[in-house]
Amino acid sequence: MGIQVPGGSVRPGEDPADAALREAREETGLTGLTVVRKLGEIEYDISPLRFEVQRRHVFD
Repeated sequence: MGIQVPGGSVRPGEDPADAALREAREETGLTGLTVVRKLGEIEYDISPLRFEVQRRHVFD
């Protein structure tokens, strides 16, 4: 058992904080959400699924 958090992609030209709020609304149905602060960014290698390194933005 684990914790699932909303996540998704940043659209071209979209601010990462705006993308986080959009994804949270889409995946939870909650409204009135706000970003408190950006906790950081990490690079995540998704090999062997795909040979790609993703940049992930983390907010609370």
